[in-house]
Amino acid sequence: IASEVMFFVAWFWAYFDASLFTSEAIQYARVEATGGHWPPAGIETFDPWHLPLLNTLILLTSGTTGTPKGASHSGGDPGVLKSILDRTPWRTEQPVVVVAPMFHAWGFSQLAFAASMSCTIITRRKFDPEATLELIDRHRATGLCVVPVMFDRIMELPDDVRNRYSAKSLRFATASGSRMRPDVVTAFMDQFGDVI
Repeated sequence: IASEVMFFVAWFWAYFDASLFTSEAIQYARVEATGGHWPPAGIETFDPWHLPLLNTLILLTSGTTGTPKGASHSGGDPGVLKSILDRTPWRTEQPVVVVAPMFHAWGFSQLAFAASMSCTIITRRKFDPEATLELIDRHRATGLCVVPVMFDRIMELPDDVRNRYSAKSLRFATASGSRMRPDVVTAFMDQFGDVI
């Protein structure tokens, strides 16, 4: 974590230094304020666009075989994003419930999609199937982002509990990360509509 924090601090320092303080007057005032030395002693500056990790995305594995580990993301291109968006009715500025773990690739990508589309992101610290349905109804969420086992947990709720919630605002429910059970997908869509 410390190395990641240091990377972002260094990147933001270099980026904002280069982009916000571009005028000669500001540079001159800074040199004067520091006794003629800019950057101050001990501070190294660099071009943020040439950092080796700038175009690298490191996510955590699930840890199913032990401790979660960093995994570099490879593959994918704008065509992957386009294919997902072509099949999913994302709309800008709509409420979306994201309960998939955000330190995994799927949850993080759904969080990034929602944020980049100015969606209101509704989430919880821990997944709870009934609370998730309640969030969908309370916020009239148009999207639900989960991992497949979360569909299982929702459909394992007693019928009387599930029937308290309509989820009629949902336009889509997305899941990835493991195999989805066809019987659970069918049951979910029978109750909440053809949104998966």
